[in-house]
Amino acid sequence: MKKLWSVLLVMIMASSLLAACGGSTNKSNEAKPSSSAGASGTAAPDNSDLIKDGIGTDFGFGPIGHDMEGLVKRMGAKAEGLKIGISVSTQENDWMVEWVKSLKKMCETNGLECIVTDAQGKPEKQVEDLKSLQNQNVDGIILFPQEEKSLVQVLGQLEGKIPVVPTIPIDGAKVAAYIDVNQQLKGELGATALKAAFNGEQGNILVFDLVGRVDFAINRIEGFTRAVEKIPNLKIVETQSYGTAEEYLSATKNILASREDINAIYTPYGVSMVAAAQALKQMNRKDVKIVGVDGDVVILGLVKEGWITGTNPQSPQQNGSIGLFTLLRLINGENVQSPVWEPPAYAALWATPENAEDFSMKLWGRAPVSAN
Repeated sequence: MKKLWSVLLVMIMASSLLAACGGSTNKSNEAKPSSSAGASGTAAPDNSDLIKDGIGTDFGFGPIGHDMEGLVKRMGAKAEGLKIGISVSTQENDWMVEWVKSLKKMCETNGLECIVTDAQGKPEKQVEDLKSLQNQNVDGIILFPQEEKSLVQVLGQLEGKIPVVPTIPIDGAKVAAYIDVNQQLKGELGATALKAAFNGEQGNILVFDLVGRVDFAINRIEGFTRAVEKIPNLKIVETQSYGTAEEYLSATKNILASREDINAIYTPYGVSMVAAAQALKQMNRKDVKIVGVDGDVVILGLVKEGWITGTNPQSPQQNGSIGLFTLLRLINGENVQSPVWEPPAYAALWATPENAEDFSMKLWGRAPVSAN
């Protein structure tokens, strides 16, 4: 069982580290890091008059907010014979597998040809993959990057030739448009959940950061911290940074043993969340509440069992859908303001023990995993 758990932690780490302009196809836009999301840290702007509540495909959490079928019909002859390139960083985790699967299905449904390349976790291969897609005369590329810095040069070479839409920001890259996520909002969701869980009682919080000060973690923690400062009975009493699941697990045990006042943990991504929850299981400490971001089958299993109080799962289906919708608008010569933000209804997803199984079935098509 220990071996199984180690494998699951590796899967979580791979998934969590993957898993945030104006103009038509002849304009480019230098993608900014996720810190550009939401100037106030509370709400991302609605940059598209075509993003509307109540329309589009429902991936299980309400309509996505854009009408892909209507766009294809509006394109008319331009949509005929379109060839879409899909460049993925890896398919060794659930999130990326579902991302590719849903994109292929959307292309098929709308009569679009698609070519998928898999970088297999190798930055240099993804550079070659993008060149290969260009040589195969694709009309546009949807990109989920393996390593952002390595792609800046090749994206510059593609600028003005093929519209490329990364579905997360790539700092310094010139692209036609990119998808972004309000990371600070994701942090605020955790604070709101702890406020409800403590119901006026004192909550003393341990925050787990990520070694290297990764951008998405910085913004999630910043959003969480700002929200906590506005809640009188919540207080961050300690912050620690680690890099591996083993370090987070050991630190959780040691810190809780030495700090009896700590009764809550905030983690900005899946590796630290799973490790902290596993530590609580080993210590039999359900009195400590954990909230964070990410939600694959292992995390949702821990939520269902009550070791994690709540989490913000991220939908690969909506990420791919908004990427394809944006790319088709560019190909159609429409003006697209960038960044294009994750739909609000999907940005604020929140899994709890009561709905964790439902989330797992909708996101991954299978029940959550129980790991001992």
